[in-house]
Amino acid sequence: MQKEYGEESADVAYTLQSIADVELQLDRHAECTRLNELALRYIEKELGKGSIEAADCHDKLVYSYLNQDRYEDAASSARRAEAIRRKKFAATHSIHASTQLAFAEIQLQQGKYRAAEQGFAKTIQLLEAAGDDELGVATTRMRLAYAIQSQGRFSEAETISRSCLAVLEKAYGQSHPDVGSAVYALAGNFLMQGRLVEAESLYQRALKIQLGVYGPKNITTAWTQHEMGLCHLYRGKFAEAESLCQISIKTAEELFGTSHSTRAYFLASLGDIYVEQNRVDQARDVYQRALKIQEDLLGMSHPDIAWTLTALASAHVELQEYAEASKLLDRALRINQELDNEDGIEVGWQRFQQGRMYVKQQRWDEASASLSEALNIYRPKFGDQHPDVASTMLLQGEVAWNRGDRRTAESLLDQVIAILDRAGAYPSDRFQAYLLRAKIGWDAQRRSEALADLRMAMSLAEEQRANSAGTERERAKLFVNYAEAYEQMVAWQLEQGDVAEALSAMERARARSMIDELSVSGASLQVGRSAVEREALQRR
Repeated sequence: MQKEYGEESADVAYTLQSIADVELQLDRHAECTRLNELALRYIEKELGKGSIEAADCHDKLVYSYLNQDRYEDAASSARRAEAIRRKKFAATHSIHASTQLAFAEIQLQQGKYRAAEQGFAKTIQLLEAAGDDELGVATTRMRLAYAIQSQGRFSEAETISRSCLAVLEKAYGQSHPDVGSAVYALAGNFLMQGRLVEAESLYQRALKIQLGVYGPKNITTAWTQHEMGLCHLYRGKFAEAESLCQISIKTAEELFGTSHSTRAYFLASLGDIYVEQNRVDQARDVYQRALKIQEDLLGMSHPDIAWTLTALASAHVELQEYAEASKLLDRALRINQELDNEDGIEVGWQRFQQGRMYVKQQRWDEASASLSEALNIYRPKFGDQHPDVASTMLLQGEVAWNRGDRRTAESLLDQVIAILDRAGAYPSDRFQAYLLRAKIGWDAQRRSEALADLRMAMSLAEEQRANSAGTERERAKLFVNYAEAYEQMVAWQLEQGDVAEALSAMERARARSMIDELSVSGASLQVGRSAVEREALQRR
C-alpha cells in the first residue's frame, strides 16, 4: 500500500488506524497510541490540519491517551477536534457528538461526574436529533448511567442500564462483547447498592462472555474478576476475594507493567482484603504502593487518590496511628472539595472512617458528629437498607452504648442486624452487632436472648475463619478479632455455674487446632476459670 499510495498518505493512515484498533482490543495501548499519532501526522500532511479527517484522528487519540492516564494530552486532542468542527459546522450539528462524548469521557475518568453527566446527555441529544435509534445510542447511555450512578442515583442508573442491556440483547444475542459490557455495568450498579447475590450472578455471566471473546489475559476480563472479588470480600469470602484480586493484578502487570493506574486500583482492593483479615501491616504497604503509582500518574487531585488515601487512613487507625490517619483523611476530603463532590459517596466513606477513628479514640462527641455526616450522605443515595448504612449505625450503637444510652444502642443494633442478615453482607460487622447486642441483653438480665446472640456471633466467627486466606499464623491473627465471643461465652457460663456449657464453648472454638492458633495470636480462653477448670479443659 505504501508503494501504491505513498509512505505518508491518508490511505496508509486509515490502515494504521485499523491496526491501532486491533492493538486496542489486545490492550497494547502504547502501540495503539503510536499508530494513531502516526496516522494523524499522515492525515495532516495530505489533507490538512484543519480537515474533518484530522478531527476524527484526534477523537481516536483521546481514547488512546485516556488508556494511558494522559489526561492533558486527551483534553488537548479533544479541543483540537472541537475547534476544527466548529469552523465547519453549526453548533447543533450531530458531528459535534463525537467531541462532546470525548469531553464527557475525560470528565468521567477524572471524577467530575456532574459535568460528565451533562456531556453524555448532550451527546445523546445530538445523536437522536440526527436520527440514531436506541441501538445507536446504547453505549453512550451506558456511560451516562455510570456517571449518574457515581453520584449515588442508583435507581435511575439501573433503569437506564437495564434498558441498554435489553436493546443490545435484542440486536446481538447473548454472547456479544457489548452485551457483556452491559451486563458488567448492571452488575456494578447492584454491587454499589449492596445487592451482592444479584451482582455476583451478573458478574459470572459477564465473565463467561468476556472469557469467550477476549480470553483470560485481557483487562476487560480482569476488571470483572476484580469486581467479583469485591463481591466475595463484602460477603466475607476472603480466600476467593484474594485469589481473584491477585489474578487481576497479575493480568494488569503483564499487560501494562507495574506502573499503571489500573494495577494501582487493583492493589488498593487487595489492601481492603488484607484489612478485613487483620493483616494490617500488609494492607498499609499495599496501599502505599498503590498511592505512589496513582500520584505519579494521576496528579494529586484524582478521585482514585482520595479513595486510596482513605483506605490507607483506615489501616493507620487499626495500627493506632491516629495523627497520620487524620492527615490522610483531611487530604482526601480536600480532594473531593476540589472536585465539587462534597456530598458524594466517597465523602460519606471518609466521614465514616473519621467517625471510626474517633470511636477507637473514645472521642464520642466527635465520633457522633462524623457518623451523622456520613449517614446524611448515605441515606439519600443508598436508602435505609444498604450495608454501608448499617455499618455506620453499628458505630453509632457503640457510641450510644459507651455513653450509657443502652436503649438507643439496642434499637440501632436491631436495625443493623436486620439489614446485614437480609443482605448477607459484612459478616465482621454482623459479628460485632450480635456481640454488642448480647452484652446489652446480658446487662439487662435477658440472659437467654444474650446467649442466643452470642452463639450467633460465635457462628459468624467460625464462618470467617473458614473463609479466610493466608498462612495458619495469618488465619490465627484474623481469629483474634473474634476470640472475645468465646471468652465471653466461657465467662458467662461460668458465672451461671454451668461448667459443661463452658466446655462446650471451648469445643466451639474449633478444638485443639484453633486453640493452638489462638495461642499464636496471644488470645486466651482461660479467662475467669479456676485452676481445676483449666486443668480439666487442658485434658480435653
